[in-house]
Amino acid sequence: MLSAFLGFAGAAPADRDMPLVFAGAATGWTPLGDGVDHRDVTAETGRGSQRLRAWRFDPERWRLRIVPAPEHGFSVHRIAPDYGLAVNGGYFDYRNGEGPRTLVPTGLVIATGEQVRRYGGGSGVLFDTGRGIGISWASDRAAWAGAEQALQAGPLLVDPGGRIGINRKNGPRARRSAICVTDSGEVIVVVVSGGITLYELAGVLAAAPPGGYGCERAINLDGGPSTQVFGRFGDAVFDVPGLSAVVNAVVFEPRE
Repeated sequence: MLSAFLGFAGAAPADRDMPLVFAGAATGWTPLGDGVDHRDVTAETGRGSQRLRAWRFDPERWRLRIVPAPEHGFSVHRIAPDYGLAVNGGYFDYRNGEGPRTLVPTGLVIATGEQVRRYGGGSGVLFDTGRGIGISWASDRAAWAGAEQALQAGPLLVDPGGRIGINRKNGPRARRSAICVTDSGEVIVVVVSGGITLYELAGVLAAAPPGGYGCERAINLDGGPSTQVFGRFGDAVFDVPGLSAVVNAVVFEPRE
């Protein structure tokens, strides 16, 4: 079980007074294929509509792959697999030179065993060792040592053990994207449009099912205009366009 792989210590209760948690309790998961489900939750708030789309993967059937972009970035729909899902990855800086600005990752990137970018900014690392998918503190190098795929990002929205990892409740609202590992071992990709704070997103992820997602730990990806996802599962196609190019993508595809 992936929960054992991650050293699961039990999920803490989260704030239930959140519209997305209550709306989620009335919204089930829809199977898309072998080991993958989808959920689409919309909640009306005093600040407008929030929509949370999630894809849940069985890590025994699905693997994670990091795809670096060319120097000027890409949109994830360009590299999405024929069967699977691609979501925006980590943070980046712009580098000016002759011609268009280039995008440079700000943290560790390991793609198919090759270190593309060295260790840098971001409190967490998302990784696939070939045996399982994990999320760890970036400083815990032993956890992701030898990973075939790894991406440094952050902050951790849910700290190991299911504890909300964000202290500031009144942060900025923005489009968000995140990946979590649940207390039962699934890996969930989450994209939120409409504007949500990191604290609110952490609360939804940490809250117990059916309204929440039961995340044992979760990592924030580059949000705002970078938030984007494209997925194909047979006849089911999902497209959340981004508002800017991104420096890399996280791809989920069936394990061979």
